[in-house]
Amino acid sequence: MSNTKVLLYENSPITFGIGDNIWVNANEMARAIAKFYDVPAKPPKDFLKSDMILSYVNILEDRFNKRENQKENRPIEKCSNVLRVVNGGDMPGTWMHEKLALRFAQWLSAEFSLWVDDQIKELLTKGTVSIGLPKDYPSALRALADSHEARMIAEAAAEENKEKAEGYELLIEKADNYTLKEAADLLGSGQNRFSKWLMQNKFLQVGGIPYQTYLRNQPYFVVKEVTKAGTVYHTPMITPKGMDYFTKLRNRGQMNEILNKSSKTLDTNIIK
Repeated sequence: MSNTKVLLYENSPITFGIGDNIWVNANEMARAIAKFYDVPAKPPKDFLKSDMILSYVNILEDRFNKRENQKENRPIEKCSNVLRVVNGGDMPGTWMHEKLALRFAQWLSAEFSLWVDDQIKELLTKGTVSIGLPKDYPSALRALADSHEARMIAEAAAEENKEKAEGYELLIEKADNYTLKEAADLLGSGQNRFSKWLMQNKFLQVGGIPYQTYLRNQPYFVVKEVTKAGTVYHTPMITPKGMDYFTKLRNRGQMNEILNKSSKTLDTNIIK
């Protein structure tokens, strides 16, 4: 991507990379729709789980490499002409080639996909998106203010993305559930400290079983049955949705007590 353009969809910034093709930040697309409809964000990894989408990505990759379609799909992380995951730097996130980005936009919202399609077409033909010339002085001031607002929102989002890159963006790409140890490692804590925090904040009951509300109403956990030597054990595991939630708590500074090695008392006033 030789250049980028930040466009606002209902006041949410979405970054478009401009080069020989158009690339779109899929995480920003998902967050924009989640904010607009006031629903949890649908991460790109859920979209990429589909066998049909995996085949589509592989066919596109073969086309870019000018070779016949492979009989078996390669891992999605090897399709760098279609999908790229950037951790850290100035442009973190899951980036999709324009063709895949349109499919993702359709998966998120039909109306949103029309907007994305329009932006891509205009960027491809003009290298920019026209906003029309202001008709009068007040309109010119409004256009200038809108441009400044878009830049400020984009800069704030970029700074937030930098902080999330090493944790949240990695979680986006993982489809399976997480053991408490895996979750603690990704959050930058220890298993015992994290487990204690989950119990003190009423996510887990004494004994390690999640409360029903976090199994059904807010499915942050699942319980896996493990049989050892004829004995059945119930092991809590954190779902991708749960990891998303705990990562957001961490990024808001609400888990700081367990992210360092201090022996401070855990704050149980977590806003759920």
